[in-house]
Amino acid sequence: HGEMKKRDKAAKAAAAAAAGGGTSGGGDKEGGDPNSVNAKKKAAKKAEKAAKKAAIKAGTAAPAGEKGAAKAPAKAAAGKAASAPASIPTAGKHVSVAQTPTSASAMELKFSPNVPLSERPICSLAVATLMDIDADLTLTSDHKCSMPTLGLPSGGQIGGDLAIARYLCRTYSSSLYNSAADDPTHAAQIDQWLDYLLTLAHTPPTHRQNLLLRTLNHHLHYRTYLVGESLTLADLALHSHLDLPSLPPSTPAARW
Repeated sequence: HGEMKKRDKAAKAAAAAAAGGGTSGGGDKEGGDPNSVNAKKKAAKKAEKAAKKAAIKAGTAAPAGEKGAAKAPAKAAAGKAASAPASIPTAGKHVSVAQTPTSASAMELKFSPNVPLSERPICSLAVATLMDIDADLTLTSDHKCSMPTLGLPSGGQIGGDLAIARYLCRTYSSSLYNSAADDPTHAAQIDQWLDYLLTLAHTPPTHRQNLLLRTLNHHLHYRTYLVGESLTLADLALHSHLDLPSLPPSTPAARW
């Protein structure tokens, strides 16, 4: 009953507003005074606005903001439906199928052929060759790989050339990373050089080359290897990031 009263009130208000607009220039003829024509138009607009306000107050129409808000949940629901994983009916049940990127199988080393040489698994392959396990790896060229990726026997995978090289050294107990006495200081010094390389990852190639040469020439002035008295993962990692043909001759880095 209250709702009907509101609607009647809204209708009366709209009629009164329209009537007021219509009588404001009733004596004017078509094509008469332009001011009178404009006045009629203004009155008609006012009457339309008054009718809309009355209808909104009575609850018979929704404001423009509410209409937009009502559309938003529908769009959100449509977006969720589009992004939901596909499902396969099996024996009365629906099994969700997640859309995941392709992964590497066990001992499969995947890399993109479109990246610079310094971003390919050079260090990992050098480690595998020196440890005589390169035949156990399956090399796959994959344009979608953003970084070198190694599939693990456990089903997971490791990304990044240095991370893969370190994994191979630890898994096969290589002297390239583990000292004979299993000295933690030895491994930490190797890690220090690997971390140093990571800090140069976003440095422009020419500037990175200059920094590496300056560091190597200083450190190798009285040393044969970067860590200890034999070849380690630190030597292989830094060597793989150097532009060898441009090395200045007769320097500690060139000798190394």
